[in-house]
Amino acid sequence: MGSPIEKHDELGLNLIDIHDRMLQVMEAIYDNYPKDSKAWTLANRAAGTIMELRCELDACVSKEHADNREFDPFKIYFSRVKRKKKPTHPVHPSPEYRQ
Repeated sequence: MGSPIEKHDELGLNLIDIHDRMLQVMEAIYDNYPKDSKAWTLANRAAGTIMELRCELDACVSKEHADNREFDPFKIYFSRVKRKKKPTHPVHPSPEYRQ
């Protein structure tokens, strides 16, 4: 059982895009809500869950295709991470919300 490399490749691109969009959502929340808000908590949880899924699928593809010596699973779920724009600030609540 498992997925062919091509399917993992497609999933990898989709999850990288979803994670990048989630980081944009977090940036908007960062600008408008305190770190103890439910919105901030949920955004952090969502981003973490997406990353956990990427890690799990990376482990799956590594196991499923362990016999393929030319295959580098890291290239599917992580090495293609591309930042379209650098964040203007770290993804943490702004100072006025740190109390």
